[in-house]
Amino acid sequence: MTKEKKKEESLLEAIITAVGFIIVTVLIFVSIAMGIGFFLKIILDVAGLNL
Repeated sequence: MTKEKKKEESLLEAIITAVGFIIVTVLIFVSIAMGIGFFLKIILDVAGLNL
């Protein structure tokens, strides 16, 4: 009984850790993409190509 409960808890922890890792990765990717888009817009504006 105790062994089964421990197994379930560790599985739950692994799932939570994986989900958290995925969320953090997505957030970093989105912020990098937004940053690149922002800099591209500034470069294009400076070049005289207004979007």
